[in-house]
Amino acid sequence: MQLAELVAVSRAVAETSGRKEKVARLAALVGRLAPEERAIGIAFLSGDVPGGRLGVGPALVWECLGSTTSGAGSIELVALQAELDALRETRGPGSSAARGTRLRSLLARLSQPEREFLGRLLVGELRQGALEGVMEDALARAANVPLAALRRAAMLSGDLAATGVAPVHTVDVRVGTHTDYDRIVFEYAEAGTPAVLIQHATPPFTKDPSGLPLTVNGSNVLEINLNGATKVADDGSLTYTGPTDFQPGYAQLVQLVERGDFEAVNTWYLGLDGGDCIRAAVVTNPSRLVIDVQH
Repeated sequence: MQLAELVAVSRAVAETSGRKEKVARLAALVGRLAPEERAIGIAFLSGDVPGGRLGVGPALVWECLGSTTSGAGSIELVALQAELDALRETRGPGSSAARGTRLRSLLARLSQPEREFLGRLLVGELRQGALEGVMEDALARAANVPLAALRRAAMLSGDLAATGVAPVHTVDVRVGTHTDYDRIVFEYAEAGTPAVLIQHATPPFTKDPSGLPLTVNGSNVLEINLNGATKVADDGSLTYTGPTDFQPGYAQLVQLVERGDFEAVNTWYLGLDGGDCIRAAVVTNPSRLVIDVQH
């Protein structure tokens, strides 16, 4: 996607007073983003630059804007992010002048609306009504996940742009037990985690999407819904080929069995021995969703 398209939607959102229309415009834009653009586009719309600070202060940004004129072209989001990453990596003696030269060259390629957008983004002054609450609503609509699940996943990961947007691929599932709790770990190939929804489940238990019956052991059964996770790669191969039915017989964790993996929604049944005190957390390097069941 070209930056010009994102800027046009950003301006339309800023000029729109109704929350529902803001959400609809943003969700439609997110739906048009290619997988490799999504985290970038969402971050830009939220007023953030992926990767953090660039080492470019407001004075330099305004000076570069004032000393260059607008161009006739645009730039793709992925290419823009590459330019910003290069700015961030410019260090050492003479780096301030080098960053100024690179930033002027970038701004000279952009139209006036794009220049204004990028300038405000770089100095942290992008205000368009697309921050946090509205953006969460838009992402939930675009990803077709419950808003509460997306908010929980964003809270766990601390990164709205990387949450529940592009599917992450499961590479490992494992269980273990400790003194005070049993642990379940879902590990993913990419950064970010799926939107997580854990809720009580009652018989009959079925596979998804076939609807075939499934036996789940335990006196208390929960369903773990991981929206935005899959073990199926783009070429149809499997990124995870390990067990899908764990019956470890721990103090609380009786069984963990996969219900289904369909349209980037991975669901599991969690059979417990009565309790349901659950704690979920995100761990990075590698990206993991950790679920603990208190004894």
